Amino acid sequence: MTSKTVALTLCDILQHELSLQPGRIVLYDQNYRAPNDSGLYIVVGLTSLQIISSNRSYTPDLTEDGTKAQQSVNAAGTFYIEFTSRGDEALERQGEVIASMNSFYSLQKQESHHLRITRNPQVLDLSFIEGPSSLHRFRFEVVVFYLLGVEKPIDTYETIQSPEVVV
Repeated sequence: MTSKTVALTLCDILQHELSLQPGRIVLYDQNYRAPNDSGLYIVVGLTSLQIISSNRSYTPDLTEDGTKAQQSVNAAGTFYIEFTSRGDEALERQGEVIASMNSFYSLQKQESHHLRITRNPQVLDLSFIEGPSSLHRFRFEVVVFYLLGVEKPIDTYETIQSPEVVV
């Protein structure tokens, strides 16, 4: 699973729980233009990635494919969820946004994707960034524990040559 897949899973959870129209939840840095209406829109992005452990293992394959090397990294990714509206919707629905990370749908997604979402209880009010405009902007972070994995075939040496005696 990649960090982008985790971010898309968070978007899917938010989309399902908040019943927003398509295009209202996006990944950061997609050349996204914020809508001019007063509705709620959400941006999800990766803040940091902490490596917890990394492993390497080999699986001998008895078929013609040969041996495979599996490399895995256990990671804790800190993802931010920033929700904004020109009207009061972001202010009124911030509880729903936060609760969506602990919903039954979220738990099902976590189990099916083999990840764990933990919440940071702090919600930052970033409305001051826009100055005196009436833009409501809030941000909170979640830490997601997940596994990054790669599997590649490797060359093996199945036969050992007999030594030659050179006289």
